[in-house]
Amino acid sequence: MGRSIEWKLVLFILATGLVVSAAEVLPAYAADFSLGVSPTSATIQIGSSVTITVTSQGLTGTINVGIRGVSPSFSKGLTFTQTRYDIYISKTSPTGTALLTFSAAKGAVPTTYTITVVGKDITGGCCYGLTHSATLTLTVV
Repeated sequence: MGRSIEWKLVLFILATGLVVSAAEVLPAYAADFSLGVSPTSATIQIGSSVTITVTSQGLTGTINVGIRGVSPSFSKGLTFTQTRYDIYISKTSPTGTALLTFSAAKGAVPTTYTITVVGKDITGGCCYGLTHSATLTLTVV
């Protein structure tokens, strides 16, 4: 994860022609963010559910998260719900989370799914549109 520190140099020219300088360090800000899922693999039995935590940190702002791809495609009986679609990250709360709950009802096909979760910066500024992804392996038994 890249971090950038901006230095601000203020020069004061006094009437005597003497130059005085002072350096001020501005707060560090992240020019990037990370995205992860926990756990990265899970097993779900037909008739039950499992909750996955999506975590983002690093960039101060809003990260929009969701499922971008599933391979193979979800079968009948397998569903998911998402508690929130935006993760908010601030200096006072540097890590944000969202939950994905997968449920396997009667009729779900026992197989292993590879699920891609994507996060996109929607705050604006330097990193608007920046995306990252995390992969989850979900096995239905």
